[in-house]
Amino acid sequence: MPDLLGFLSQAKSWWRNNQRERAEALHVERKYVVQTDENKISVSHANGDVQVVAWDAIQTIVIHTNDGGPYLPDFWWVLEAGVAHCTWPQGATGEEEASDCLFKRFPGVNNEALLMAYGSTENARFVCWKR
Repeated sequence: MPDLLGFLSQAKSWWRNNQRERAEALHVERKYVVQTDENKISVSHANGDVQVVAWDAIQTIVIHTNDGGPYLPDFWWVLEAGVAHCTWPQGATGEEEASDCLFKRFPGVNNEALLMAYGSTENARFVCWKR
C-alpha cells in the first residue's frame, strides 16, 4: 500500500506542475497586445518590440500555424504590407477587436482558408485575403 500512496502523491504533483506549466504557456499569448484605430493596427510583442501597419498598406492577410501547441503559440495572424508586417498569436490581448476590424475592413476573406487554419496542427501558411 505505501507504494500506491507514493505513486498517487507523485501523480498529483505531476498533474499540478503540468497544469501550472499550461497556465503559464497561455499567458504568453496575452502578453501580445493588439490595438487598432482609424488609420492603423499595432502590435506590442511580449519582448517589447512594436509593429505598426497602416490599414491601406496591407496587401495580404495570412494565418501561420505550427506544431508547437499547446505549450507554444501555434496560430499566428500575419498582416503583410510589403516589408512591414504585424504578427500576433491567437489569444493575444485585443485579438477579438482586431479580428472584428479585419473582417469589416477587408471584405471577401477566404472563409475556407480561415477554417482550414483553425483546424491545422501542422506548419502551414493560409492566405485569407489578398489585395
